Amino acid sequence: MENRMQNVKLIKPLVVGTYAFLLSPQEKKKYVYTQPPYEVNEIGWGEFYLQVKIHFVDLTLSPISIVHFVKLNTDSDPNNIPPCVVNETYEEIIFKNPTVHFYNKFLQCNNTKIAPHKFQEHFIKYDFKEDSYTKKYLQFQSEVQQEICDLMSEATLLSKDINDVQQKYFTMKSEMGVSSDEN
Repeated sequence: MENRMQNVKLIKPLVVGTYAFLLSPQEKKKYVYTQPPYEVNEIGWGEFYLQVKIHFVDLTLSPISIVHFVKLNTDSDPNNIPPCVVNETYEEIIFKNPTVHFYNKFLQCNNTKIAPHKFQEHFIKYDFKEDSYTKKYLQFQSEVQQEICDLMSEATLLSKDINDVQQKYFTMKSEMGVSSDEN
């Protein structure tokens, strides 16, 4: 097993997205059914959740799953449909204490330039200012810490209540003359 780098954290930005295009203009069909079966099967616009599972070449890393909301329609005016419906989710994969081999491959990968996507003009423009991410991270971190403190306080109170009930139970048992061996 390869040594891991201590106190090293790598962050890989990841955008999961769906892009939908209207293939041809069509009039909305009207369906009239006067007898069974009363069903319409059609392929078209829609929305649903999709689980994206990412496997890594480095077998020391477990696969991760991301849930993405696939949106194949637009919220805009039906008379003014854009040429491309974009639904993207920004995610970050954080690798803590990576192996030396993985660390080196990761740095090489980040230096690789790729050509812009052919639909780049429709993509969402992300602001990668570290300052804003740091502020958001600290805000979320403090909210999570507050939630943890609240839950710990609640757990402490519940534990105290359980101890009080147990003490009352044993006191009542001893007052009634019931031994510990009897039920």
